[in-house]
Amino acid sequence: MKDVNTLYHNDFGIAFRWKNIPEKSHMVQLVFRDTGFLLDKKRIQKFANQIHKSMGSQKSACGQCDLNRSCRSLLLETPMEHLTMAISLDELDQLNDLVQGTLFQLELDQYLDQLSLN
Repeated sequence: MKDVNTLYHNDFGIAFRWKNIPEKSHMVQLVFRDTGFLLDKKRIQKFANQIHKSMGSQKSACGQCDLNRSCRSLLLETPMEHLTMAISLDELDQLNDLVQGTLFQLELDQYLDQLSLN
């Protein structure tokens, strides 16, 4: 992992920036489950909004089922047009933490960069 700068991670995934690749310097690699997205901050914010929207409509098709939170019964829109993911409520919570933690770190880094310029 010496080729990357880790921004945030949890048990579900990791967010990082590639080192020494100028064309990807403003991009963030989000890796979770078996999926990797290379996104700029604007698309990460869009993804956060889509996750928030899905969390607001957490009505699982299997409301009475004991496996309700682990069943991949939700469809989550992604920042990529025409790409939707099947995801469970537990995974949605973990993905929300990953994305929110990444956005927090990006904002913190930007704030610290601005302070160092002054």
